[in-house]
Amino acid sequence: MHEWPLLIFTLLVQASVGLTLFTAVNAFNRQANSQPLRVALVASCVMGGVGLIASVAHLGYPLNAFNSLRHIASSWLSREIVFAALYLGVLGITTLLALFAKRVVPLLVLLAGLIGLVDVYCMSNIYISASVVTWMHINTFFMFYGSVLILGAVLAMLMLVPHGRNGEMRDLAKLAVAAVVVAVAARLVEQPAYMSFLAQAHTSDVVTFPLQALAA
Repeated sequence: MHEWPLLIFTLLVQASVGLTLFTAVNAFNRQANSQPLRVALVASCVMGGVGLIASVAHLGYPLNAFNSLRHIASSWLSREIVFAALYLGVLGITTLLALFAKRVVPLLVLLAGLIGLVDVYCMSNIYISASVVTWMHINTFFMFYGSVLILGAVLAMLMLVPHGRNGEMRDLAKLAVAAVVVAVAARLVEQPAYMSFLAQAHTSDVVTFPLQALAA
């Protein structure tokens, strides 16, 4: 059960970033005070916040969480935390503006989404830099960014598409379907290279990866 907080953090942040990006795209085509946009921003903010709280529970000593920020120059974990905080900060400000000023600023939403993509990049590098053989491949990037696109597309279809005008619904629905197709197609194209990598990995046990972790 110790890994559940990490799993929750990873998926919630990826879903949050994906929904934020779709919200940004839709914000340029809607009125700035659109209620569905505000709801989507609140949902993104809540998912990101809950994910960040869950990540603290993964630490052995949560009260010492600040120590994870001490190695930004060399640690992908530290960079991930910094960009996660930046992402939630910008997203939080954007959401507050949307709730209290009744105005969604598309450029701020887009900025939050771009920072979120950088955070996912740092998150992916944490796994690639680990000693787990099955993670030490570009496949990790495909899976993480694929989750961003697919989860974001699904949430956009549920929260944004039903409330738009006919033209908006069609355009956003097309974009969501295209995002899912691209994510799945990219993963399928990359899969043979990943399988070849696994076949060449030096392991002494085909059941429990990784083996020879220290050597890796």
